[in-house]
Amino acid sequence: VCVCVYVSETPEVYLSVEEETVSLGHNVSLSCNVSGHPYPQLYWIKKLCGKIVDSTSGRVRVVDGVLTIQQVAPSDGGLYSCMAVSTTSNASRDVALYNPLAITSLSPYTFYTVRLAAMNAV
Repeated sequence: VCVCVYVSETPEVYLSVEEETVSLGHNVSLSCNVSGHPYPQLYWIKKLCGKIVDSTSGRVRVVDGVLTIQQVAPSDGGLYSCMAVSTTSNASRDVALYNPLAITSLSPYTFYTVRLAAMNAV
């Protein structure tokens, strides 16, 4: 007689950072590791649009749990979630990607004429 014991371990998510500031045009890599039994699937999700980042090539890609964004654009900023999904349960952790404000060009000064009107109360 063989007695088999199935032990499950809740998934856990480990991030390299919880927030990252990266200048526009630069590259950034965010690392995520997951654990659990059965071993969970790892997904990166851009929270603003709820889209799973699953490409392994291109400007925005995920390889071996590392989310890499090349030539960061303003639209890349926001919250990303690393999610561990197993047959028993799920877990996730968020990382915030910030783009500092970049002013690329300024328009010449514009002059305005403002007319003020007063109303006398009677």
